[in-house]
Amino acid sequence: MGAGTWGWTGFAPTPEAPPLPAPEDPYGEPPPTASGFAAPLQVHVTGTGGRVTAGEADNGPQWISRALYNAGYSYADIPAFEGTAAEWQFMITCAQNHFAGFPIQLVDTAPTTGDYVTVVVGGQAAHMGQTNMWGWASMGDKAVVVRGMGFVFSQDHGPTQRADLCQTLAHEIGHLVGLDHTQDCGDLMETPRNCERTGFLERSRAALAVSLAPYTHTPTAVTPTSHAIERLTPTFGYWPISIEAEKPLARGLMHVRTPSGYRSEYHCLPGVADCKIEGAHLSGRYPLMEPGVFTMRLELFYLDGEVRMTPWITTAGLSPSP
Repeated sequence: MGAGTWGWTGFAPTPEAPPLPAPEDPYGEPPPTASGFAAPLQVHVTGTGGRVTAGEADNGPQWISRALYNAGYSYADIPAFEGTAAEWQFMITCAQNHFAGFPIQLVDTAPTTGDYVTVVVGGQAAHMGQTNMWGWASMGDKAVVVRGMGFVFSQDHGPTQRADLCQTLAHEIGHLVGLDHTQDCGDLMETPRNCERTGFLERSRAALAVSLAPYTHTPTAVTPTSHAIERLTPTFGYWPISIEAEKPLARGLMHVRTPSGYRSEYHCLPGVADCKIEGAHLSGRYPLMEPGVFTMRLELFYLDGEVRMTPWITTAGLSPSP
């Protein structure tokens, strides 16, 4: 299929975005700002070891843990990470890759400003009165645990399990940014572990997009020529659309306004049927359930952390057909 042009029947370029509602509208959109993340969530991953004290609320920068408080301990001394520098680097790089496209930055030096979450790597679960546990962290309710604290018990990862340090770290960070356990086979948050974990799957990634939304800016719009946008002819009540980006994508987000004023968002993720990411290619479709003009733009999150947004495009709604 060749790339479409702005003159195709049934489509029209939208020189400017549709009028936005007044600021008091709770569904309004903020004005565009500089492209990219406003301020990525900083995750301080440390292997220095030290004393953790119990508290009724987490304070990661101060090494205060609610999990330890709930366990009935007043403090715990966690040994330093016992592994090699190569193991440490692999763990950090691998875990960071699992969060590609999301505003999370793993650092091994404590930030000097702003709130951040802390993950201590080292020791055993027994140091905190636990057994059969590779990691432990506070869990946010679909939101980031501000100044949260988590643990990866590296000594409990035996000689054949060192590569799993990456997945344990990503799993515990997942809790700190609002993810619960899941039974989705292969998801990093899966428990019990019945399948080989491959990464954050559709539901986890959609939840991450929500919980981490406060850490992103609305990106500036790009010109229509920045991407090969193929607007396919609507059929059977659906509006298909395809984008060939200039570099690999981590995820995408459809922003749609219907003729009746309803607003919706569709997540575009690897392996998702209705809006799918494959390398630098995005292909999706949106149901056209009423007559009138629909408008859509796509927010594109690249693997390298850049965020861009397409211009608004329009099409006419059709009645669903069998």
